[in-house]
Amino acid sequence: MGQVFRGILLAGTSAWLIGFGNSALAQNDNGVRGARDKTEEGTQNQNEIIVTALRRTQPLQDVPAAVTSINGDELRGRGANSFQSYLNAVPSVYFADNGRRTRVSIRGVVSDVGGDPPVGATTAIYIDEAPVTELEASAFDPSLDDVQSVEVLRGPQGTLYGSGSMGGTVRVTLNKPDLSRFTGELAGHLGTMKESDGTVAKASGIVNLPVMTDRIGFRASLGYEHTPGFIDNSLSGAEDINATNRLSGRAALLIAAGPGTSIYANFLYQRDRFKGLSFADQGGFTIARPTEEPGYSNAKLFSVTINHDAGWMNLVSATNYLKKRSEENLDGSFFVPLINFLGGLNLPADQGLSFTGEIPYDIFTQEIRLASSGENKLDWLVGGYFAESDATFRQYINTAGVPGLAALGNAGVYSSLLKTHRRQFAGFGELTYNILPNLSLTGGVRVAYLESSIERSASGLLNGGVTGDSSSGSNTAVTKKFLLNYAATPDNLLYAQASQGFREGSGVAPVPYSACASDLADYGLNQSPTQYDPDKLWSYEIGSKNTLFDRKMTLNVAAYYIDWNKRQQTVNLNTCQFSTILNVGKAVSKGFEIELGLRPTSSLSLNGSISYTNSKITEFDQLPQFVDSALPLQADWQGFVSAQQDFVISSSMDGYVRMDGNYVGKRWNLLRGSSAAAEKLDSYFLMNARVGVVVNSNLDISLFVNNLTDVRIVPNRNSQGKDFLAEPRVIAVAARYKF
Repeated sequence: MGQVFRGILLAGTSAWLIGFGNSALAQNDNGVRGARDKTEEGTQNQNEIIVTALRRTQPLQDVPAAVTSINGDELRGRGANSFQSYLNAVPSVYFADNGRRTRVSIRGVVSDVGGDPPVGATTAIYIDEAPVTELEASAFDPSLDDVQSVEVLRGPQGTLYGSGSMGGTVRVTLNKPDLSRFTGELAGHLGTMKESDGTVAKASGIVNLPVMTDRIGFRASLGYEHTPGFIDNSLSGAEDINATNRLSGRAALLIAAGPGTSIYANFLYQRDRFKGLSFADQGGFTIARPTEEPGYSNAKLFSVTINHDAGWMNLVSATNYLKKRSEENLDGSFFVPLINFLGGLNLPADQGLSFTGEIPYDIFTQEIRLASSGENKLDWLVGGYFAESDATFRQYINTAGVPGLAALGNAGVYSSLLKTHRRQFAGFGELTYNILPNLSLTGGVRVAYLESSIERSASGLLNGGVTGDSSSGSNTAVTKKFLLNYAATPDNLLYAQASQGFREGSGVAPVPYSACASDLADYGLNQSPTQYDPDKLWSYEIGSKNTLFDRKMTLNVAAYYIDWNKRQQTVNLNTCQFSTILNVGKAVSKGFEIELGLRPTSSLSLNGSISYTNSKITEFDQLPQFVDSALPLQADWQGFVSAQQDFVISSSMDGYVRMDGNYVGKRWNLLRGSSAAAEKLDSYFLMNARVGVVVNSNLDISLFVNNLTDVRIVPNRNSQGKDFLAEPRVIAVAARYKF
């Protein structure tokens, strides 16, 4: 805990020095940059950040919920390029990465990351109105090249966002086309990374074209980013084995179809290529791997949103289709002893063996919402939702070129296939009774009918032969919400909320029973599980939002208690080296969050937050030794602090200097006692800095340093005891030109 206060003190002292050191500049004739283009009215408007978190357009400080909003300029100022680079700075939020399996943990509500098979997500991910959460695969981590804002809703959002949002929701909002102005942007950076022989590089471009002034607008962006590897393979001698490349682009069309009516169409494309995973042996930046671990992810998102404002109500229709293809290749050499035993073979212990996973995923969604407008005694929101998805989870040991196994083929050693087809129909609504002008009571409910059909098959030596079956089922889920909202003054809000979260169940590929019988017996099972049930939770939250000192300060506080039942969990079967998914009991998570924003002058902004999360298992079926174990992948203490000082250099040039600090406390990588590799990971404090100049308000040139103190950061550690590493120090020059 001392480290968080030392880190925040260090960054806070830096912030004070930044502000003090430029106080004289604030008095010169031209005024500071903030005084030039951030007037007092601008400062007030900046404090009134507008969000759509609760499916209505509201000032952030008027939203009776724990919501953090980060706009595009703030993301660029932080040097953010992925979930990991900004979500961990949000109170009670942790982005857990274990290679290409990722999960977002909010308030301790997460089951696992990196399990095979992966358990469903507990945080919903949205891009505009499109849900892109995948049950089987990683969180979709979109490019930030043309992002307007990111909103993080903490706490279950079951009534408005449905299944998979039991911990919260992350909404990425893209910039819409401008109907009246031709604008564009060119941006990029170039630099070096510690421990790497490669170059950090990124280039992007954006263009906005009014095809028909005030009627039709077109916007497009294209970006490419190369992140060099920083881990070497000590066995093969290969260097920088974890390099990545990302190509992203979008094309958007906005049509003002009539009075109060707009049609917004968007196509987004993203291709990620991974040379390998960011795993290393503990303590260094090397790993001994007999097999390379490349992979890729391709995503295409098609969206059409129609918005009609009738004056007394607002209609939204959102149609979305996501097509995503992913492949991962993991080192499967740990299977060699078992293959030798079952097959009577004599493969060398260091035999390279690739364990391949392929995950094609398609989902179509349609949502229609109607919401009341204006000031009413009774406000309402109703909607309907439909989703249909197809997912395949294919795993196999790649035998190509392996002596002694090539003749058997993939299916002869191990191959499994899990195909799922899901459909969901849901209706939802919220009703708010405004008892007094400053006191309201809200009730919400969502009723979802879910269907699924599952086909499973497996074969090979490790499976004990050929197995397969299919099943189908359906269930109905009801989630509720109750909210009391009291505005003590126009600048002070109090709220109390009880809400439910829900996550659907699914099928799971059977593990080879002949090899895993003893492990399964530990969980009271005499056969391989083929499906798991939905889980659900209740969250109880109180909070306060306050705007103080003539709108120069915001102070938001929230406390919560979460009761989670029939929790889904990927469990490691340590003897046979497989995993499966089970419903394993109950858990409780409780904590608090404090967010502070300061604008002491129009040119100086200070922000900070601190949060505490205590999440533990209270019941664990068949294995009571796990009771009182902390839920993995959620830090106990987290903190964030940032400072930016703007100043005037000349009549055509402004300058700025910025520092950020992010503390992440200790957290378990796995359930305590579930594996020899389960342990509490060290806390860390990450500092970033940026200094730059702005010429003629449209050319921004800066020097930035990420991971200023070059800390070796271990966000996660897998069940084989290998560290997943964050990037070491990056030093780069960036430029951004707007026209």
